[in-house]
Amino acid sequence: MSVKTGTAINALFTTSNPASGAAINADATPTGVLYLNGSANAAAVTVTNIATGIYKAAVTMPALAAGDTVFLAITATVSGIAGKGVVWGDTGDTAIVSDVKTDSVLLVKGRFNKVISDPVTGHETVYDDNSTTPLKTGDIYEDIAGTMPFDGSGANRRDRMT
Repeated sequence: MSVKTGTAINALFTTSNPASGAAINADATPTGVLYLNGSANAAAVTVTNIATGIYKAAVTMPALAAGDTVFLAITATVSGIAGKGVVWGDTGDTAIVSDVKTDSVLLVKGRFNKVISDPVTGHETVYDDNSTTPLKTGDIYEDIAGTMPFDGSGANRRDRMT
C-alpha cells in the first residue's frame, strides 16, 4: 500500500516485561517520531494506551512526493529498560486507487462496454454498463490522419465484454 500527503496513520504496538515477556504498560507514555527519507520529521505523533501493554500511535502524513519513504519509530521504557523500534513504514505516492478519476473509469467502459460505429453519421458511441445509455460519442475515420470518413467497412458493433 502507498500513502500520500494528509493520510492519517494509526499503528498499534505492544510493550512487555523484559524478564517474563508478559504484557505490561511502559513506565511512561512512549514517544514517537516520524522519519521521512531517513530524517526525523516534525509531524506530531500521538501515542495512546488502549489496553495493558497495547498502544496506538497516530500521525498525519506531511507533504510527500512519489517514492518518499516514511517510518514511524517508537521509544519506550519498560521496567527501567529503554528500547526503540520501528512499528510502521510505507512509501509515498501522489495518487492512490481511491483517487482514480472518472476519466479512468470511462476508459475502462470504452474498452469493455457496448460500442457502435455508425457509417451513416460517421460517429462511434460508447454505452454505459446497461448497454442502452450513451456515454460518449465522437467522429471516426477510416485512416489514421482523419481525412477519410468512416464508410462502414470492418466491424460496426462491439457488445459489452463479460
